[in-house]
Amino acid sequence: MRDRRWIERVHLENQKRDIPHRIVDVIEHGPKGAELALTYHAEGLLPASDALLDLLVTACRGHTVERTHADATIATCWDADRLDLPRVGITVDPAYLCTDAAKDATVIREAEARALKHL
Repeated sequence: MRDRRWIERVHLENQKRDIPHRIVDVIEHGPKGAELALTYHAEGLLPASDALLDLLVTACRGHTVERTHADATIATCWDADRLDLPRVGITVDPAYLCTDAAKDATVIREAEARALKHL
């Protein structure tokens, strides 16, 4: 659980700094988040072990270009992000979700409702 909070924190900060306007921006915001995490860590603002930092950087770098990941924390992180895509007008496609739980039609409907509620 703790690992996902760091991933979410860096991802949300990166979203605030880099609101994508073009498809290139969307693809690049994952690697930019990874660089942000590395910068925060180097400045002492992200107190993470090497293993946690590696997990975070891997999650950020891959989430916009990779389909799934064997690591459960990364897979869950990517699912959470993808389930929130309706906030930017993108319909959730179960083919891009990693876990069986996220692919459940009820989970997708509820996530979409939450994402749209915050618009």
